[in-house]
Amino acid sequence: MDRPGTGKSSLVLGRKLSDWPPLLAAFADHLGIAKFGQIGVSGGGPYVLACAAMIPERLIGSAVLAGMVPLPLTKAGTSGLHPIYRALIPIRRAPAFCLTLGFKIAGLACKANPRKLPMSLLLRSLSAEDRTIMLHSPEIWEVLTRSFTEGVCSPSGGRGVMLDSEIYFQKPGFDPSEVIHPIRYWHGDDDKNIPASLVEDLVANMPHAKLKVEPELGHFSLAVHRAPAALDYIAGCA
Repeated sequence: MDRPGTGKSSLVLGRKLSDWPPLLAAFADHLGIAKFGQIGVSGGGPYVLACAAMIPERLIGSAVLAGMVPLPLTKAGTSGLHPIYRALIPIRRAPAFCLTLGFKIAGLACKANPRKLPMSLLLRSLSAEDRTIMLHSPEIWEVLTRSFTEGVCSPSGGRGVMLDSEIYFQKPGFDPSEVIHPIRYWHGDDDKNIPASLVEDLVANMPHAKLKVEPELGHFSLAVHRAPAALDYIAGCA
């Protein structure tokens, strides 16, 4: 499933994080799936948390890799986020056509050789392990760029992406300390996109959650290298 307004999914104005769990449950019902596991990567982190809070009876297990957190639930703020993320915050309510144009340009740029400008400049802002994966694993670079392009160059354009970003600034309608469904978090200690301190702050208030901070891994390298561990964890919960 694409989140509403990204990829090929329809734009939903004014949506909230709490809208996701019943939507996911309805999707599972449509497929005839009674219980399922969930894994959230990067921006999918808050969605995993919301489902753990609101539909725990449907879940066999939950894992988050290099995940974002709902910012109102932490004290860390936005200072440690990647500079590109921080630059987008003040313009997230700009006219939709401006955002759409910007993301289309970004989509074209990411198809360039990662060893050359402009992508080489972006790679310098990432961790050493992230750069290694992107420069020496062409198949991973292809997946990342295709996924990014489909997500941001969607029919909803930049408006859908920026409405999705608003989710991270909303205070969800649940207390993480009361989430009884266990969640396993993995995060790289060299994550330049989302600092580990954000997740540490969140998990410290969640008695049923566990966090493993991985030395030297960054945002993308963590997701690649620890995906098997997350899948094994979900399988073990079944």
